[in-house]
Amino acid sequence: MPAFGKTSKENLYSTKNKQLILLFEEVVKYIDCSVVSGRRLQAEQQLLYAQGRTMPGPIITNCDGISILSAHQAVPGELVSNAADVVPFPIDWNDKIRFYNFIGFVRGVASQMKIEIISGSDWDSDYILNDQNFYDLPHWETPSNM
Repeated sequence: MPAFGKTSKENLYSTKNKQLILLFEEVVKYIDCSVVSGRRLQAEQQLLYAQGRTMPGPIITNCDGISILSAHQAVPGELVSNAADVVPFPIDWNDKIRFYNFIGFVRGVASQMKIEIISGSDWDSDYILNDQNFYDLPHWETPSNM
């Protein structure tokens, strides 16, 4: 049975988001996956925002961490963040089919567990994937009111 490694556990538990933790602890029982990012500090978010703009690499976020907060950043006044980046393991960033298969599995598990989840492949959760203006396939978040 797959299990999270030390870094994945640290990243997932750093969110302190009970819904995300419960969901991905269940998912990893069936599909090996890695949590590549959990809660982020403002400086970390700013560095990611700079990528593809003032630093090399592709644009991977539209949240600058100041005027637009990422769901990875802790909810103001609390330590809980509402997002984690979780990917199928072993990681192959170019295997989009595998990502979409994983996304479908996670959404199915979330539905069975009655956990409301938002995927970076379908921000409006309407199951229409070609109406997105920004794709973030590793991204998972709970609504901010959870």
